[in-house]
Amino acid sequence: NNDKKLANAETSRKIIESVTKDIRIMIIKLADRLHNMRTMEYQSPEKQIEKSKETLDFYVPLAEHIGEYTFKQELEDLSFLYLDPKNYYKIKNMGSGLYLSAAGQGSSSGTNVELSSSATLWQVLPDGAGGYYIVPSCSYTSCLDLYTGIPDNGKNIEIWNYNMRGSQRWYLISSSTKPSISGQTIPGNMQQGASFSIRGTGSSSEKITSVTVGAYDTNGRMKIGKTAQTNANAYNLKNLDTSIKFGSLPAGAYRYKVTVTTASGTYTLLNRIFMVMSNGRTVSNGTYRLVLAQNKKYAISVDHNGKTPGTNLLLWSNSNIAFRRFQFTYQNNGYYTIKNEGSSLYLSVKGQGSASGSNVELSSSATQWQVLPDGTGSYYLVPKCSSTSCLDLYSGVPANGKNIEIWNYNMGKAQRWSLVK
Repeated sequence: NNDKKLANAETSRKIIESVTKDIRIMIIKLADRLHNMRTMEYQSPEKQIEKSKETLDFYVPLAEHIGEYTFKQELEDLSFLYLDPKNYYKIKNMGSGLYLSAAGQGSSSGTNVELSSSATLWQVLPDGAGGYYIVPSCSYTSCLDLYTGIPDNGKNIEIWNYNMRGSQRWYLISSSTKPSISGQTIPGNMQQGASFSIRGTGSSSEKITSVTVGAYDTNGRMKIGKTAQTNANAYNLKNLDTSIKFGSLPAGAYRYKVTVTTASGTYTLLNRIFMVMSNGRTVSNGTYRLVLAQNKKYAISVDHNGKTPGTNLLLWSNSNIAFRRFQFTYQNNGYYTIKNEGSSLYLSVKGQGSASGSNVELSSSATQWQVLPDGTGSYYLVPKCSSTSCLDLYSGVPANGKNIEIWNYNMGKAQRWSLVK
């Protein structure tokens, strides 16, 4: 090994000496090394690595030094091909079992692309817009290209000098069809203790190996559910219906999810939020501050300590003052009224609106609210006037003066409130 290093050093010394006499000799040496690197696939892996390191260490810097950037680029690319092969792909056609290849491993623009039993190696480079340039290892100036650039059936595929046009950019579309679901039932808001009929058929072009149906809490833990093992292209969810008891769920917010697993991976076919409404009390009557669960520096407050109906409710720094305290009074069937202590007016949805984005403000007529545990010590506040929304911080980013509204359930942190006495 030492003898080889000494021999290489002596060769390098002689080449450097020759450069000082005639740069044309150096050009010949670079051309000879480039030819060797282009035919390196026929050498042993050990020889490929050895020559590639030698090329990077000596020939690439020397080519740059004398201004031969064409030699430099291709020598560098070919060296990395053997030293860092994980950045290259083989591309096999599934119908023929043969590889996508540049004819004769040609490097020139216009070289035909055809099927071959010996694979061209390709780099797959993102174009920044969702597509890719497909660059062969045998050419440092060209990439996969549509002949003439005009799409039509029967147009030839070749490699062509880089131009970054549409005819050189390709989308990679998965050939496997994702599983799907049909005839599904989806739970809406339900009273605590109510049942739900699980229906639907999961289908896939690949064999389905397992199906999971369940209801998941705020932390993503399955509260009820079951996984069935199967080996079929379709599965009837009704088979799981009697095994999953929705009536056992406590009051709160949940995700109903249906997932299937095939050889290609695990796919979520359904992912819907629903609320289990309480039949009774979930918190004790009392006075609380409504503190944002994600950042307890903030609580709901009355805008400018107003005392008139229509005054906005805003997020503000958490302090124990009357305009940030609210009295919860149980009514019936799981619902509470929420009165602000400072103004003696109620926390209400404007006009008892049901739409996502309806403003929350002070009113002399009370909206009734369900106060549903999130499983982490905080609560979702769900108005009786809307079956799809709950109390929410506008934009979800805590800051003084941010508006309070109702918004479609998403189980996010901006919809969870701690009740602090």
